[in-house]
Amino acid sequence: MTCAFPRNASHLLRACAGLVLVFCAAFVTPAICAAAAPTATAVDIKMFAYGPKEIIVAPGTTIIWTNHDGTPHTVTSTDKSFASKGLDTDDKFEHTFASEGDFSYSCTLHPFMTAVVHVRKQSPDVGAKSTSLAGPTSAAQSGIKTSELRAEEGPKVRHAD
Repeated sequence: MTCAFPRNASHLLRACAGLVLVFCAAFVTPAICAAAAPTATAVDIKMFAYGPKEIIVAPGTTIIWTNHDGTPHTVTSTDKSFASKGLDTDDKFEHTFASEGDFSYSCTLHPFMTAVVHVRKQSPDVGAKSTSLAGPTSAAQSGIKTSELRAEEGPKVRHAD
């Protein structure tokens, strides 16, 4: 009986399967690595203040502080979980926040300089983007008319403007 396939067809089939695996790995691996890559968030030190003063980041985020003042500053957590050396002008310090929590910090040279990092798990659509907590605190400050505000689940709330 004769075979319909050439004698080395199994070698050809294995080679094709190998190429398919390599091709898939080449496209899937970068997507996986990009999704798992930690993010970095900048905090500026200038005019004797940290900016932003409060931020929210996801676990795994690295914060990079840069001193833009002509005066040395430090970045030292209240619980001593991280601390920089004295940072001269344009020096940087970074710390990666692995776990959730609220991390207050200050400058040991200028104790009035304080700030906080809030580390929270975030929904997938938000990602690991940092969010400044400084902003409008009322509808009037944000420019939203109170007549445009809605209850969380219910009819439109109407107030005199």
